[in-house]
Amino acid sequence: MINPISQPRSVMSGQLGGMPGALVGLVGESLGTQRPQIDYVDDGQRHRVHIADRTTVEIEDFVSPATNETVRITGLVFPAHSVSVAKAVESRINAFGSSFPMKG
Repeated sequence: MINPISQPRSVMSGQLGGMPGALVGLVGESLGTQRPQIDYVDDGQRHRVHIADRTTVEIEDFVSPATNETVRITGLVFPAHSVSVAKAVESRINAFGSSFPMKG
């Protein structure tokens, strides 16, 4: 049996099925796997993911002025039954030799 914790390449290569397995036909070449530290901050209506020195993504929930609640899309099947509507605040991706910084 393959241990996905000690062998992350087996997960990302699609050997264990799931979403990576469904995408196998779309991937021409694997550039490898990495195991950096991932930090997640949920600060009210702002949410941020920071992955080592490589990636930062921050979003802010879209709040309805009528109800003062986060707008949600419901009735979905995948990846979840419902998702929040949010706007991008910042994203910075540095991986595999490429850099993609964006604001807003």
